[in-house]
Parts: sequence; C-alpha cells; structure tokens
Amino acid sequence: MKIVFQHTHVTVRPVQYHGTVIIGVFFPYHPELVRHIKKVRDTSFSTTLCCWMTPYRDTIEQEIQSVWEGQATFDFSLLRVYSGTVIKAAGTLHRLLF
Repeated sequence: MKIVFQHTHVTVRPVQYHGTVIIGVFFPYHPELVRHIKKVRDTSFSTTLCCWMTPYRDTIEQEIQSVWEGQATFDFSLLRVYSGTVIKAAGTLHRLLF
C-alpha cells in the first residue's frame, strides 16, 4: 500500500541541543513519515525540540532525501548555510555561529 504524502514539507536545519549543534528534521506527524525517518542513521526523536534529530555529517542531506524517495518536498536552506560555516582545523571541528 502506497501512502500519499507528496505534499509533505520537511525542514532540515541546525539546532542547539544540550550545548551541541545537531540537525533537526521537522515535519507533520504521520506514521509512514516516522517509519521512513527512522531509516536515517543515528536519528532519534526529541520531545524537547519536537523534532527528529541526528548528528551533522556531510551526507545528511542525501540520506534524508533518499528515505522518502521523492515523496516529500524539502527545505535545506538553513542546513546549507550551516554547512558553509563548518571549518575543519587541526583535526577539530569548529562551528561558527549561524
């Protein structure tokens, strides 16, 4: 059975969680959407932030898009701004304010 949620809008952006910047994935609740987001590595739901969260990695945008296989629209604009501000220096990941 194919569940229709083509018009679901998914926003992916950096958020602060316990002093660390992580990636928040925001979308309206639907059991099928939840089933799909759980396929993304290292995701968990935050009741504090009311979103799904995952650590930042260079491949996160592709991972999130692949679990919905074209069945949702995405807003990665703030994630892309954040990705442009991540600087690797001396083996340590430094995050600039966004």
